[in-house]
Amino acid sequence: MADWQPFLSSHPAVSMGELAHFSGSESPLWVDLSHLQLWQLQGGDTELFLQGQLSSNVQSLGPDLSQLSSYSTPKGRMLAMMRLLRTPDGSVWMLLPDSIAAATLKRLQMFVLRSEVKFSDYSDHRVRLGLNGEAAATLLQRHFGTLPEEENGVAQFDKTQLLRLPFAPHRYLLITTAEQALALMQQPDAANLPRAEREAWEWLDISAGLPSLDAATVEAFVPQMANLQLLGGVSFKKGCYTGQEVVARMQYLGKLKRKMYRLHSESAQCPTIGSELNSPHSKSGQWVGKVVNAAPAPQGGVDLLAVVEIAAMEQGGVTLVEGGSEVTLLPLPY
Repeated sequence: MADWQPFLSSHPAVSMGELAHFSGSESPLWVDLSHLQLWQLQGGDTELFLQGQLSSNVQSLGPDLSQLSSYSTPKGRMLAMMRLLRTPDGSVWMLLPDSIAAATLKRLQMFVLRSEVKFSDYSDHRVRLGLNGEAAATLLQRHFGTLPEEENGVAQFDKTQLLRLPFAPHRYLLITTAEQALALMQQPDAANLPRAEREAWEWLDISAGLPSLDAATVEAFVPQMANLQLLGGVSFKKGCYTGQEVVARMQYLGKLKRKMYRLHSESAQCPTIGSELNSPHSKSGQWVGKVVNAAPAPQGGVDLLAVVEIAAMEQGGVTLVEGGSEVTLLPLPY
């Protein structure tokens, strides 16, 4: 991808504060998503293997839809969240943050045993881009000729996958070769799309209520705490998988005491991922809340996703431990 790196160097990313007209989910921009590793899993037992390891129904994964999923300990605590898609040759591709990728892939490969499953790191062979806004949709439409119509939809081209992300009118994730990426971003229409820093993409994820797991939050949550059952990332009808007993018991027999909220703080500084929230009303004797993701908000302050005790949120007065700022509730799109 030698030709792609000089292009990135000649198009430096700007912060959200420097982006002209950045006001929300329709703001035109593109982001380098190289912090998401891309792995290919292929072989005759790939589907069966992943079905027994991940929380989503991998058997329902077709070439025209992507899906969120999670990988948990036997106690149901998430080790990773990832997005899956299937390529026309039947391989399954996995996107996950580089902060947890090495540990996740090492652990998954421990359970392959004699199964016919091969793991290949494609991170150095494919460019990953995030594109947002109506101008991005116009650029992609003119270049590829078609766009995925439904949320989580995938359009497949030669060595290229274009994913439409949910809960936003025009938000796409592109996986392609360096040559295709250059051909796209050198189109005249691409001049309408500024390159933004990663924080802008993270804010768009937060606005859409899409969580990601970081090294600081590994084993902190069961899937339902991060709303994965509302995002298609948990199947309660598939067979056994690692952590399934705990996840199913929580769904059918237990009571969920914490869930993920979208919140706003007037704090001038983003809280650290995994840092805690507090409440004077909590009686659990355990942590009240933990930050899942956070990014500067266009209107000032910070927007974040956080897993918080439901009872504490209902009574109000929840604050960030870092800085002590009180948080206010924002709506989720689902």
